[in-house]
Amino acid sequence: MRKRLLIPFALLFAVLVALNVLIHLTARTSQRHHLLTVLNHLAPATDCVFLGNSLVEAGCDPVAFKNAWPGSSPAIAPINLALGATTPVEHDLILKQALGQPLHLKYVIYGFFDDQLNAPVGGNWSDLVGNRAFSYYFPAEAAAFYAPGSRLKKWQLGITAHIPMLAERSSLWGKVEMLRRQFEEIGMPKHKINRFGRVDDFSALESKDVASFNERCGAIIRQRSGFSSPITDLIRLAR
Repeated sequence: MRKRLLIPFALLFAVLVALNVLIHLTARTSQRHHLLTVLNHLAPATDCVFLGNSLVEAGCDPVAFKNAWPGSSPAIAPINLALGATTPVEHDLILKQALGQPLHLKYVIYGFFDDQLNAPVGGNWSDLVGNRAFSYYFPAEAAAFYAPGSRLKKWQLGITAHIPMLAERSSLWGKVEMLRRQFEEIGMPKHKINRFGRVDDFSALESKDVASFNERCGAIIRQRSGFSSPITDLIRLAR
């Protein structure tokens, strides 16, 4: 009887181990993992960094920026460290990691989407997917923003970070979604895409009209809540 019980548990354990290994290998090709590698090998001469989400990642060309730098000024060595679909928490973590390298930064250029400077910080289970899983790489620092002073949040992020099928759960799902969309387009008109995916996905993030955008900005101003905690820390780090 004991052997009969051990066999299915052993099979289940083997499946879980294999799934974790598969997801770990899949995540190594993700944008966030690639950025982490870049952060750990920044050129010492780097003196200018660009931070932000996909607006900066796609809209900033460090080579063009360098070539257009005034000839009367010393040469500049910029790098784009922006990461799509992220929030100020991830941007702050990225800057902290960059400052951990032997650099002598002169410029930190930050780009943000709409009300990100003031938006509430969210780090629930449903929030930390896709590139926002970057927070799992630095659980203690991320927990300080999501739940200040909470040891439970720090342990939760720390434990999750060591389980690929939890921390990197969106890596495998992203490939499944891409395959689903390919099948969906069989015999149908192709959707417009850019380097980040379907254009329609990004259009959905924008305000419906100017009036609704102005109303949202007006509400933020009336609240007088100031910058969010990660933005405040990002400014502190830049100083």
